Amino acid sequence: MCGRFVQKTPASVMAQLFRTSNPLPNVRARFNAAPGQEIAVVRRHPETAERSLDLLTWGLVPSWAKDRKIGWKTINARAETVA
Repeated sequence: MCGRFVQKTPASVMAQLFRTSNPLPNVRARFNAAPGQEIAVVRRHPETAERSLDLLTWGLVPSWAKDRKIGWKTINARAETVA
C-alpha cells in the first residue's frame, strides 16, 4: 500500500470525470496526503451502481484493531512478513 500521494484534482473535475451523483464534499488539494487524513474517494454503490465522491480517512485499519491509529503504523505492511 502506498504511504503518501498527491491529490490535487478539484472535486468538480473528479465529479465530472466519474459522473458522481451526490453533492460535492469540501475538498482541498493535498500535496502530501498521509495516513489518518481525509481524502476524496469515488465509491460505487453495490446495488444501484451509482457513483459518489466522498471523504474517507486514508489508511489500512485491520478488522482486529482496537484503535484506528494502528492504520498509521500498518501503512508499510508487506505480504512477505505477514506470517
